[in-house]
Amino acid sequence: RQVLSELDYDAAHYPPGKILAMISNAKNDMITAPMFVQQFEDSVADHFTAVVAKVYPAYQKYL
Repeated sequence: RQVLSELDYDAAHYPPGKILAMISNAKNDMITAPMFVQQFEDSVADHFTAVVAKVYPAYQKYL
């Protein structure tokens, strides 16, 4: 939630649990934050995934 807030994303529109699940799945698939960003940052097909691409690196720094 804190990372979402710092990036000015509303948790009501971008559920933290769903974002964490996507990050967890990426980690399980050995996809690092930079790899995820490179692959999905400009995703026009899925806006939510593009948001996760912005949150993932910030979340890693937060940890």
